[in-house]
Amino acid sequence: MQNNATYLLSSFEENPDGFFQGYCFDKEDFIFGQSGADEYLKATDKDISFGEDGCYVLARKVGENFVIGSDSAGYKKILYFHDKKLGVWVVSNSIVLMIEHLTKHSIQITPNLESLLMLSIEISATQQPMTFDTIVKEISILPINTVLTIGKNSLDIEKVQDEEVDVVNYSEIILNFANMWASRFSTLMSCENVLIQQALTGGLDSRAVFSLSHLAYKNIDSSNNSDYRLSSYLTNGSDIDIKIADKISSNYGYELNRKGNSVYKVKYLSDEDNYLTWKNTCLGLYQPIYFPESEIDYKKVKIGGGGGENYRPFYTKRPNTNNYSDFVKLLCSKLNKKSLQLGFAINLYETLLRIQDLDQCGKEIDPLILHYRHFRNRFHTGLSPQYRVSFNPLSSKYLANIAKKDNSKKIQNLQVLYDLINLTDDLLNLPYDDPKKAPVKENFDQLIKVNSNISIKKGSIFVGQSVEKDIKPKISKSVVFKYLKEDFDRACNTKLVKELWNEDFINKASKVLDKAIDNGKFASAKEGIPISTIIATGLF
Repeated sequence: MQNNATYLLSSFEENPDGFFQGYCFDKEDFIFGQSGADEYLKATDKDISFGEDGCYVLARKVGENFVIGSDSAGYKKILYFHDKKLGVWVVSNSIVLMIEHLTKHSIQITPNLESLLMLSIEISATQQPMTFDTIVKEISILPINTVLTIGKNSLDIEKVQDEEVDVVNYSEIILNFANMWASRFSTLMSCENVLIQQALTGGLDSRAVFSLSHLAYKNIDSSNNSDYRLSSYLTNGSDIDIKIADKISSNYGYELNRKGNSVYKVKYLSDEDNYLTWKNTCLGLYQPIYFPESEIDYKKVKIGGGGGENYRPFYTKRPNTNNYSDFVKLLCSKLNKKSLQLGFAINLYETLLRIQDLDQCGKEIDPLILHYRHFRNRFHTGLSPQYRVSFNPLSSKYLANIAKKDNSKKIQNLQVLYDLINLTDDLLNLPYDDPKKAPVKENFDQLIKVNSNISIKKGSIFVGQSVEKDIKPKISKSVVFKYLKEDFDRACNTKLVKELWNEDFINKASKVLDKAIDNGKFASAKEGIPISTIIATGLF
């Protein structure tokens, strides 16, 4: 199955000369789908560029080759296979589709045991790839912010050049970022037919994003805006997030978790499409199991606070990972085949060197932040944008350079977030879910003043002609689990699963799956890790 969540281009296929799948912002303008891209070109006489904020893949035929790139965060993954000797190439965002396609054309593939074994480890760093290798030795991951040129005799990877974000001055980065995202919020909020659902918690990241959205909301004509809703939910059984989010909402004139009929009607996926969208998008690449439910539709937009760890250390919260060497040691210690540990360690160090070279940052950005940006942020934070129109402003290209060493003190003391929150009056002074997150005197002393320079410019929306489909009823998750069970049972009978995973691991995974089938859901998405690991192994 290929839908608007997956794609595949191949030397075996008749490929289009130009191809755009997904959605993005180009400055203040919002573009959705191929018809939206065509409309944008017609209206502006401009092509969409590689490396914009959003979730998309863009391909163009140039001579005998294809030039392929994606969004700035790499959310729309690009995986590639190239055999120069055979003159064969395949590009997709799906391991499953690539394996099926290559097998269909009698191309031999080889399991990557190192990558397969790491799939089963249930820590945040291993829930997605840690290098540019995949579970298939012959398939690689294209690094973020790069462009792939591929053809019968060509394979080249180059950095996306973007002078627009080549800014290093701290205040200028904050101002450019605030102007751009307040303008983008204004664009979305000015569209009457769009439902915007924005997450708000008691923490810092979502509050920083709310500060930007509020600037836009109070700037537009309230009689001509979207259906804009702020939401907050229980976290690990605690209602602290809801209480604080409610206080923030009411303080600025919003109703948290507002009910009422929306003009938007959810376009649910069929049970089979629901399952296959997960399988083709995530299997072998992101281990926790989240099913998508609905189609990708520009009329429903989700706004989140993900991406803050792109400019502040995340992995240092874990024991014995204060630097990249500790991080490598920790990961290698999880690999239960000692014969593979040395090669894995070398691969992790080579991955860092490659990232530093491609990002042209040398040692200017903390290696742990860089690794998070290329892998954890891309596959974890980037999951929601693959299932729906979803933006995480803190992952924006306009904020990326804030992580450089000149700003290291501001990163360590969370000054970046406080400066963003301070764009909305008094927002800094409202309570937090943890009192330790509140700014201290040093933060207040360092606050920059950019409010007077904020300039909000509403853009246009380019969505082309959309075909209205019949609204399907919401499906029962138990039906989706039926397909998961079938693939799991099939995988358990394959030779590699029996060789790689012991009976205890398989039986525990089977019990978790049976319990999820009875309950119609996993207790948490992480419960699905052993199950997706076994199904991924069974692809060979």
